[in-house]
Parts: sequence; C-alpha cells; structure tokens
Amino acid sequence: MALRIIIVLIPGFLTTLLFRYLSTHRDYSNFYFIVLSSVFGLSNYLVLEVLFQLLNLLKCIFIFITKRGLIIENKLFVSLLGSLIDRSFKVEPIEIIFASVIALISAIFYTWVYQKKIILRFANTRLHITNKSGDDDIWSHYLNSEEVTWVWIRDFNHSLTYFGRVKAFSDSGTQRELFMTDVSVYTISGKKELYNLNSAYISLSDGMYSIEQPKY
Repeated sequence: MALRIIIVLIPGFLTTLLFRYLSTHRDYSNFYFIVLSSVFGLSNYLVLEVLFQLLNLLKCIFIFITKRGLIIENKLFVSLLGSLIDRSFKVEPIEIIFASVIALISAIFYTWVYQKKIILRFANTRLHITNKSGDDDIWSHYLNSEEVTWVWIRDFNHSLTYFGRVKAFSDSGTQRELFMTDVSVYTISGKKELYNLNSAYISLSDGMYSIEQPKY
C-alpha cells in the first residue's frame, strides 16, 4: 500500500521539485514538502479528469451530430478519483504518465504565478487585504526589483565598497552571495578607487554590509 501511495504521488513530487528549482524561496521542511507534493499531485489528477471530461463531451457532441443520438456518461474517468469515493484505491499506470506530463506543465505555470506575484498583486491592489511584498525577505524583495541593476555594496567586514551590475544573487535563508559584472572596487567611503574587475563573486557577512542604488 505504501509503495502504491508513493507511485501515485509521483506527479506531485515532479511538480514540487521543478517548482523549487525554478523559483526563489526558502528551503522547505520535509513535512511542508510532503504536503505540497500531495496538493500538487491531487491538482494534477483533477486537471487530467477535466481533460478527460472535455474529450468525452466532444465525443458525445460528435455522436449527437452524426448519429442523432444523445449519450451522456456521468462518471469519473480518472480511476484514482473514483477510488477515493469507493475506497478501492486503484490507479492505472497510464494515468500516472499523463498526470506526470501535466505535472511538468503545471510546475512552469505555478512558478510563473509565484515569481510574478500574481495572487499577491491581486490581493494587494484589488482586494486591499495585504501589504506583503511576496518575497521571503527584504534581501530578495530589493534585489528582485526591476529598478535595481547597478548598486553600491559596502562590505564593512573588509572595509571595501563595490560598484557594479548585479547579475545573480543567492536565495533567501542561505549565505548572502552576489555575482556582479563591470565592478569597480573602492575604499569603504567610496571616494578612492582601488581597481576594476570584469566580474566578481562577493560573499557577505550578516549585518556587515549595505546595498545602495545610485540616484541618476
């Protein structure tokens, strides 16, 4: 039984793993990962059921037009959903394959919704029920801003200031790391230029840095 449950949850695992890979967020706990995989997995099978129902509707319309006969099939086509009602817990291998394909597509869709903050923007601008930024912390919120490209990084731990273009940055909840290009290195005050770099990897200590955007 446990093995069958794991197999059934494969589409949910695929969605969660791809969603984690494509999006920026804190690491999931094991419990949260299992819950999210279960929700994603069930949603994948529901989408598959909707597609089967639409295909069945088209078939019924075709039969009605060509043979002048009305056939209505009122049933669930995904065996897993039907087994939730009669508690038989049966599932067809082909359904897992179809649901896995849907899982890959849905992961891309969920990532787009999450990264673009579609739900939060709607709740913020339309419903006015939250002021959350949608990012895990201010680090992600600030560096994810489309306006932030060229920045001053003041590293108080090494008494250096970096000026350059941010190309990539670490996820929230991990070590603060930046990849910058077209970098100029100054003293901590920013008045004396020391040297220039094509690119630089910068690792920052918590509480020992500041990020500033120049005003043009």
